[in-house]
Amino acid sequence: MRNATPIAPADIARLKLPSIEELVGPPTKRRNASAKQREACLLEASERAQGKGWEGATSSVLLGLYCHLHLIVYGVAPAELKSAREWTQATMRVGSFLKNEFGGDAPSLAEFIAWTWRREEQRHKGRVARGEESRRLVWRWQFGPSLLTDYAAAGQQRRKVG
Repeated sequence: MRNATPIAPADIARLKLPSIEELVGPPTKRRNASAKQREACLLEASERAQGKGWEGATSSVLLGLYCHLHLIVYGVAPAELKSAREWTQATMRVGSFLKNEFGGDAPSLAEFIAWTWRREEQRHKGRVARGEESRRLVWRWQFGPSLLTDYAAAGQQRRKVG
């Protein structure tokens, strides 16, 4: 996937990112360490999306980027990732995906995530305009082989046209 066409950081940064409260709910008196760690990852993802870049981003921070874009496109946070158990499973999947599919290159994975959500945003708008029920892009699809194949095919099309 290293040969994919780069996506400008501005493509991610152009979106108004949600607040931490929008993603994990309002602050409460007590939050366990896992919730605090998730909040820190979401905050770091927000900062990186605003132009800091993705070099050295961890799997949790890249998962945070997925959460932000999910909220922006659908208007709701991915509720399944509010559970510490699900967050941990997703983080492990992202880490494997980062290592095995992108050779540990976090900026390239961030480009893939951005490409996926630009495409999903257009598809979602089309489904809504046609009155169709919209299906969500869940984290298991985002960090799975099907979308990776679509990304590679789109890259091939761009090279043929360009």
